Order: sequence, then C-alpha cells, then structure tokens
Amino acid sequence: MRTRPTATVVLLPVGALALGGLWLGPAIAAASGPPAAVPAAARCQPGLTTISGARYRQFCGPARATVKTGGRVLSFRGGQCSKTSSYIAVNIGAAALGQGPRPARPYFGLVVGKLPGAAVMGGRPAGSDGTYKGVDLAFNYGGTRYLMLSATVALSGDRTTGSFAGKLLTGGQASGTFHC
Repeated sequence: MRTRPTATVVLLPVGALALGGLWLGPAIAAASGPPAAVPAAARCQPGLTTISGARYRQFCGPARATVKTGGRVLSFRGGQCSKTSSYIAVNIGAAALGQGPRPARPYFGLVVGKLPGAAVMGGRPAGSDGTYKGVDLAFNYGGTRYLMLSATVALSGDRTTGSFAGKLLTGGQASGTFHC
C-alpha cells in the first residue's frame, strides 16, 4: 500500500472568544512529532485547503469524539491525535485559519498539557493518564461554534482515550469522550 507523509500540526484558539458566532483571535499552529503516514486512497485529504474562499487545515485519521450538550449528541470522526511527553492534541475535521467571518465547518479540537515554547498555553505537562483541569477546547457543529474554557479532562489507555466536561463560554454545559 502506498502512503503519503503529512506533517503533524496542533491547532488551537489563542485568546479566542466566541461572539455572535464569529471567532475573534488568531490560531497558532505548532509542528510536533515525526510525519505520519496516511493511505493514498483515503477519501480525506489532510493539509491546507480553501473552502468558499476561506482557508482551513483539514485533519484526517482514526480519531473520533462525541460531545453531549443541550440534549444533543454531536459526533466527530476522521481526525488526528498527536502525543509528546508533555501534551496530547486531538484535531478532527477542518479548523478555520486566520481571522474574520467564514463558514463553520465541522471541527473538534483540544490540547491537554503544556505546549513547548508556549508560555501562556496549556497547564501542567500531561505525560501520563490522569485528570487535568483548566483545559480549553473548541468544536464547530451544524454551523455553530462552541468554546469550552477550563474543562476537566480524564485521560486513560496510555492517553489514547479520554472524557471531558465543563461549561461553554456561551452558557450551558457540555461533556463527551474522544478516542485516538
């Protein structure tokens, strides 16, 4: 089977606020780890893309997540997990890049731990299974953007699976699981 290497990238909102359905603030992309192999025949094409005039980073792979909020169950499939000794990042779907209005594509993203060189991002290093507090995560679904600040995340299975719960910035609660 032929494979195509792709870079491992962690995207996360920095100083992002959800206001009127628009993200305010830039996104940081931090390279991490060795390139991963993706089957050439995969339907998902990872990397940078333009959709309706807006730039996105498309993530592909086996990662999946489920979010429960407001009586709804939201499912995300086909993403990537990146792990180092100090953090784990989960990105599923298409993350919008840059500022300004753009269509909200399905996306789920969270980073647990301490990113190298990021003095303001991340908490204590997350090099093992356990419970981590103060985690920020973002997800877009059905044209709506959600931001959860200071969530609690429980990692298990050598950081290949986890659960999370917390308050949404716009009000209400959300909880869910992810699997790498």
